[in-house]
Amino acid sequence: MRRAPTRRTTVPHQIGPVWVKRNAVFFKLKVLAMLRSFVVILTCVFLLTAGAAAAGKKRADIQILDFKAERADDLISVHAKVKNVGERTLQQVNIIFRFVDTQHATVTTQRTALEKLSLAPGEESEIDAQMQDAPRAVWVMILAERSGGVETRVAGDGPYTVE
Repeated sequence: MRRAPTRRTTVPHQIGPVWVKRNAVFFKLKVLAMLRSFVVILTCVFLLTAGAAAAGKKRADIQILDFKAERADDLISVHAKVKNVGERTLQQVNIIFRFVDTQHATVTTQRTALEKLSLAPGEESEIDAQMQDAPRAVWVMILAERSGGVETRVAGDGPYTVE
């Protein structure tokens, strides 16, 4: 008696078009699955590092709303408006003006105190000051420090042109 033939299409020793086609399809599916996993992992890593960078980045405490520096005789007149954009009240804020030349080298650094001794969140203050002229100064950068000499972050810190 004869046995009925079985339907085997993938036998390990079989070499032929059916085996090769199936392996190519499975290989492509495996590669696509690996690529998809790789993309998901890269996306997660990117989102985690971007979130960590944003969390580590601190907000400014002071924002420069308006600034103008003009030369007159042997003085530089500075007019500015600053705002406390932080979450806490700032005490005894000093504004530091760093005058730089065309090569971005510091020519001189001068400071002045805000008119208000205490600056609450959302509150604004103006600066009207006369600074010694620095003939090579072309731009001015703005820094700030609060009581105790603690540096304070400044938004809109320049460079501003000295006219």
